[in-house]
Amino acid sequence: MTAELLGVPAVSPRDDLFLIGMTSVTMARLLRRVIEDLDVDIDPVDVFENPTPAELATVLDERGTEEA
Repeated sequence: MTAELLGVPAVSPRDDLFLIGMTSVTMARLLRRVIEDLDVDIDPVDVFENPTPAELATVLDERGTEEA
């Protein structure tokens, strides 16, 4: 999903999303898809503080557990 949004061939778990092309527009799209597809609340601050897919996955796992 992230590679598609950023228009790159692949994204590794340790890639800094901002260094590979994340903009405010792509962040908004990512946030919308996470909220809609995973039903987990996430906001831009979460992405700024956790800029890699691995770090974001940890946040999403924690949020999903809290909301369940």
